[in-house]
Amino acid sequence: MSVMESQKRMRRLAKLLSSGSAINSKDRKFLSDALSDIADGIDANKALGVKAKRGERKSKQARIRKATEMHAMAWIAAARLPAEHGGLGLSLEEACALASNKGTSGGFFLTEETLRSYWNKKPRRRRVIFKQED
Repeated sequence: MSVMESQKRMRRLAKLLSSGSAINSKDRKFLSDALSDIADGIDANKALGVKAKRGERKSKQARIRKATEMHAMAWIAAARLPAEHGGLGLSLEEACALASNKGTSGGFFLTEETLRSYWNKKPRRRRVIFKQED
């Protein structure tokens, strides 16, 4: 499980605890084990699964950057669709130019080169519909 997934799980558990909602047995065991490990002197970040591995980022800014990238890729995918399918029928270069920070509306505050790089290096994110992370 990545740090961001662990952070998401911890935020969800925190909301459940603060609202007084029931916690399922899997999450209850996870919290119980983590608290026992922390009491035994194990690093809390490691016990809770939020200790970043080498090269992994866990800041709020990193989550915002990832969400921006996902939104930009979804917008470009939609803009490249033919008009008869609800798109704009743009080429990749035209879509990146419009979505960039030099585009007509300020775009996603990413350069055209960055957008093209994301598009070319991360093909699984070339979807019009995607799941938003919390």
